[in-house]
Amino acid sequence: MEIKRNGDIIYGRYQVLNVFPFIYGVFYLVEVLSDKKNYSSSMLPSRRLIHAVELINHPNEQTKESLMARNEDIFYPIQEVLIEDGVVYQVYEKMEGHLLGIYLLQSAPLPLGEAANIIKMVTSHLMKCYDQGQFALVDLNNIVITPKGELRFLYGGPNGILPYYCTDEAKTGHDEREDVKQVARLFYMLLAREYQSYHLIPPEKLQSINQEVPPEMQNVLWRALSPNRFKRPRMHELWKSAYEFADEKPLSLTEKHTDSFILPELIQPLIIVQNEKTWTDKKLSVNGNKNQKRKKIYLPKSVFFITICCLCMVAFIFSIIKIHSTSVADDTLSQVIDPDITKDDKQAEQWYQASVKALEKKDKKSAIQLARKALSANLDQVEYYIHLANLFGITQDYQKGIQTLTAATKKFPNDASLYDALAVQAYLAKDLHIAKQASDKAVELDNRDPRYLYHQAKVYAGLKKYTKAVNILSYAIYMHRDHALYYNDLAAFLVHLNRIDDAIDYAELAIRYDPSKPSYSLTLGALFLKKREQIEKDKNLKDQPKKELMFHWTKKANETFHEVIKQDKNSAEGWFYYSMSLYYLGEIKEANKAVLEAIQIDNENASYFDQLGVTYLALKNKADAIAAFRKATLLEPKNKRFQTGLKKAQEMEVKKKGGR
Repeated sequence: MEIKRNGDIIYGRYQVLNVFPFIYGVFYLVEVLSDKKNYSSSMLPSRRLIHAVELINHPNEQTKESLMARNEDIFYPIQEVLIEDGVVYQVYEKMEGHLLGIYLLQSAPLPLGEAANIIKMVTSHLMKCYDQGQFALVDLNNIVITPKGELRFLYGGPNGILPYYCTDEAKTGHDEREDVKQVARLFYMLLAREYQSYHLIPPEKLQSINQEVPPEMQNVLWRALSPNRFKRPRMHELWKSAYEFADEKPLSLTEKHTDSFILPELIQPLIIVQNEKTWTDKKLSVNGNKNQKRKKIYLPKSVFFITICCLCMVAFIFSIIKIHSTSVADDTLSQVIDPDITKDDKQAEQWYQASVKALEKKDKKSAIQLARKALSANLDQVEYYIHLANLFGITQDYQKGIQTLTAATKKFPNDASLYDALAVQAYLAKDLHIAKQASDKAVELDNRDPRYLYHQAKVYAGLKKYTKAVNILSYAIYMHRDHALYYNDLAAFLVHLNRIDDAIDYAELAIRYDPSKPSYSLTLGALFLKKREQIEKDKNLKDQPKKELMFHWTKKANETFHEVIKQDKNSAEGWFYYSMSLYYLGEIKEANKAVLEAIQIDNENASYFDQLGVTYLALKNKADAIAAFRKATLLEPKNKRFQTGLKKAQEMEVKKKGGR
């Protein structure tokens, strides 16, 4: 991996300000090049922290998605993942909390209860990683204590994507017994504030590190540190031992811990790159070419203190980011309010009421002008910010909506409704990272409002974190049991977890609570088709039962979609899905007519033309099929399914001509 230098550009969007070593790869402190032009990034610091490391294998379409899907209860949240020339760049969200290494320097040796609590959290995270096919690097440089006293790993993720030093037997995934030893070393350092080498320490030294440590825990710790990996206990035994003695109170960042990651007196100058020597997961030559395979790293005691200096520098970066993000001047309203309007509360109220009336008359332009005047005359009314932002949303000027609400959250930092409104605007603008931060804050301020939870669930679903989205929305339903929309969207989320039967149950509940919405019936019908697909792929079913079940679910879908188009003849989606169900039932001509109805209503949807091509192929009308598939590929040039359909139709046409 070639190390970037100061001034280099990453992915055309981030300029490197400094480079810092890490256990694997490097950290870059960067400036966001587009911040001055992009108001949607105003909630994020213009300086970010990026971790760069070389991928094990050539990336594919799932690589980014797998890394973004890291469990945020275990790992520090990632804002985005970029891949370039075999190197993955993970952009971290706003950094808050303390690095465990710094906490150790300031607080160790820790009481047994506190040390055991840390180890309990670490081992719990690791066991969850094993269950999810992921790994986390156990190192005090790699663990962050959040402001809530929770632990998060920085480096880690799905097995087989990122490099990870462990024993030769475990190159393709985690090695639990190696992790056990690393956790035991960490436990020792928490109790003794003394670096523990990779090799075994004598039992008598274990007994002297902390008088609180009982013999049974000493025994577990001694076995965990054994050089013979087969003598080490399993992770669950280490967790059980820590759980028994853990202090249940969350980690407390006391007065001696500053608001930033690192005390100024701990910061030491550090030269990062000197000729061919770099602190990365691989040794590099001067020009950055690889010349040596990765090895397991054993840090001698002297290197430990150098590593702590490195840790201080990384921590210092975090504090720079945090300070910078909180000191940005609040100029976000400069293009929204009128500077010539003086403060006048009474006049502001009149403009606000006039704006509301203009909106009722569908005069959006006048409504926005009056709302801007109202806010300009009185910046102390929350409803003025929300009203103006909603108007920007109605006109799809989402950036100004984000701009307005960002300013509002700075002025009223404890108002959950503002953060929720900001989350909605950012979600509509497809700025999911801003949406996530805002919705998380709204729920943090008020977790009893189901609307905030619903919006938060939508954001997490947009980020493809469906398990979390389902959990959040289930809680919203618990508080608001008769809201049809919540059941409908929960059904849509459950599909992505392959819980089709549960999804069908919730979709039916949505219709039961509100049978007047065709969109809910659309969801149910689509789920019936999904169930048909699931049965088709079931290799355990014999042919005849499979055919009968597939027909059953297709018929249910067909009946449901027929009801949709009866309710709403202008539903393009209804006609499209109705066409699909007819096609599966063998009614090809009717399927062709139905999809033509969909295209008549919406001729910009590539899927509709793809379905049209499928029906024409079935009707042996190859020329029209080619035209339909070509239109689909023009609308979505990168869609491989559409390209395959076009290619198939063209090949059939060539064979037809060749046979004449």
